[in-house]
Amino acid sequence: MAAMNRAQLVLARFDCAEYRLCRGLNRAASRRWIRQLMRLASRLGDGPLWYLLLPALPLLFGAAALRPALIMAVAGLAGHLIYRRLKATLVRERPFIRHAGINLEMPPLDRYSFPSGHTMHAVCFSWQAVAHFPVLGWLLLPVAALIALSRVVLGLHYPTDVIAGATLGALVARLGLAGDVAFVGYLDRERALADCYAAAAVFVFASRTETQGLVLLEAMAQGCAVVSTAYLGTTSILQAGCGARVAPEQPGAFAQAVLDLLDDPARAARCGAAARQYARGWSAGWMARRLREFYAEQCARAKISPGLPPAAPGEPHERQACLDSR
Repeated sequence: MAAMNRAQLVLARFDCAEYRLCRGLNRAASRRWIRQLMRLASRLGDGPLWYLLLPALPLLFGAAALRPALIMAVAGLAGHLIYRRLKATLVRERPFIRHAGINLEMPPLDRYSFPSGHTMHAVCFSWQAVAHFPVLGWLLLPVAALIALSRVVLGLHYPTDVIAGATLGALVARLGLAGDVAFVGYLDRERALADCYAAAAVFVFASRTETQGLVLLEAMAQGCAVVSTAYLGTTSILQAGCGARVAPEQPGAFAQAVLDLLDDPARAARCGAAARQYARGWSAGWMARRLREFYAEQCARAKISPGLPPAAPGEPHERQACLDSR
């Protein structure tokens, strides 16, 4: 009981410290369009968005989404039980109850404030969905942020409620992803990164902003089968005979290309062997040889091309040598 009372005392002190920020954000709801937007976001966070998301995943991404959707449902239920227990234990009153200067802009679902269940579910479901299907990030991440903000603007939560809810949601999401996704952090390029490439069944890459595509070569050099889109810098790497599978920029087709290799280890091994051989042509030694051949070709062309102008002062050494050898 003493520990519980101390926790409540700490939260009470935070109540006073956060009042000014809560009041400032709550005043934004005096504008009708902001109030309507925040109410809409909060209504979505009541559950409808997540209830629709779970059955929509298999419809959008096929059978590959069934297991993630089931895990997300279990993780959401676990998070719900945890946050309900915390609310009943810490009994932090909502801002509009404790502070007369904060207006209630939307009826609450229950009495207590800490932590924010809406934010917890928004982070939990969005994190897992985007980890499995990154294409959903442009939609789910802004919506999750709006849901979290709406809880403070509408006078229903303190900022620390939202932060605690987001933290709890992230922890539950990581538990849900534990069997499918490993957040390994920074890897040493000399050893650990190469080991991960070599251990992988398939290296998957779908960036639309890659300027060079070097990560593809790193994976190929370790004999890893590659599935990638061809866009910007990756197009120079993904040439015929590279051993990689080039997939279209369509979630379903891309996922199927990955599954094809995962379901056929022999084919993945052949692709990896071809990719390793192809990557050797991009090594420092091979690139130096190609550069030397390029300069030799240019020198040869300079010898037989009539009417070349004399070298100007400060001319690059390579061109000067070509001109002098005519």
